[in-house]
Amino acid sequence: MGSFFAWPSRNTLRILYPLIFAIFLYWMIGVLQAQNPDIFVLHLNPFAWLSAIALLGNIFVLLKISTFKIKDATVFTFSGVVSALTIWSATELLQRLSSHPEGYIFWDGIQSWGWVTLPVTFLLFTIAYSRVKVDVRSISMLLFLVFSSLFFLYLGMGTGYIDSHSVADYFATPWGYDTNVHPLLGPFVVW
Repeated sequence: MGSFFAWPSRNTLRILYPLIFAIFLYWMIGVLQAQNPDIFVLHLNPFAWLSAIALLGNIFVLLKISTFKIKDATVFTFSGVVSALTIWSATELLQRLSSHPEGYIFWDGIQSWGWVTLPVTFLLFTIAYSRVKVDVRSISMLLFLVFSSLFFLYLGMGTGYIDSHSVADYFATPWGYDTNVHPLLGPFVVW
């Protein structure tokens, strides 16, 4: 006796997943724009081309990785590194295009997901690539990676210790907006 629900074929999923993602993204943009209309007020910035090239390159690499026949730990962790870079470059593009510091601050909070997860995914990639005998599944290593990432994510998004969240601290530059307030950026770089 067959089940009522049959799992969709692979070709159907290739169409269905981007469609679901596009609907979710459209819904999120509507919700975010209703909360703060300044985050989607964009202007053309010549420095944004650099971020756009990085974003397109990262998307191309992710699409190329998805066609690989071999799916081992090295490929999986490398796709994690490129995914973190894609988040980082997409939000950097939107930051450079932002017309208001409020939009820059909003995209900076989302950008934290990229630069906080990048060291962890890169560490896992280097361990998988070099085939060093390190047990990353040990509870102490997992706790260290998870809690240190969550700690820096909290510092980046929830406080003003790594990036400022005050509009008054930002000033306009030719490449977008910038701030000189980074009190705990050094410990993050050392981490």
